[in-house]
Amino acid sequence: MKMNTGIYRGLLLVAAGLALAASAARADTINLLLNPAFWTAAPGDVVSFDATVSAPESNDDWVFMNGDTATVDAPLILDDSPFFANFPLWLDNGQSWEDTLFTVTVPLGTPDGLYTGNFEIDGGSDANSYDYLTNAAFNVQVGQSESIPEPSTFLLAGAVLLMLAHHQKTAP
Repeated sequence: MKMNTGIYRGLLLVAAGLALAASAARADTINLLLNPAFWTAAPGDVVSFDATVSAPESNDDWVFMNGDTATVDAPLILDDSPFFANFPLWLDNGQSWEDTLFTVTVPLGTPDGLYTGNFEIDGGSDANSYDYLTNAAFNVQVGQSESIPEPSTFLLAGAVLLMLAHHQKTAP
């Protein structure tokens, strides 16, 4: 029995498309853990978010970490340059890396409150891929710092007052 050439070609194209989709759907992954994911800061502070990035043993190949997409509530300022300076360009399966991932600056005058953000790592199977790989949410609780003198300050102030009182008694 002879199969119609058009149907045969159509089935071949569908099979090829499914094979390509299955190979494209398989992507190696990485895990991202912020250590810690929550900071308390005062206006004028800069907080560093350290992270562990790891590639599972089950990955088939290297995973390139080519870029990031980072957001944080205004007026906080996120600097992602530590990601590019501190982390390798790729991770092999089973490999992990720990270092400072990014910093957040709390400008002077920032109102008290909870500020949220997200850090996403993009990459893939080669140096030209910018697919979503993983992300982590983080929070910065901003509060005005209260200056509380150290106990030694009270001791010094007390000693000065005693010396002044003694000086007043002994003065003619």
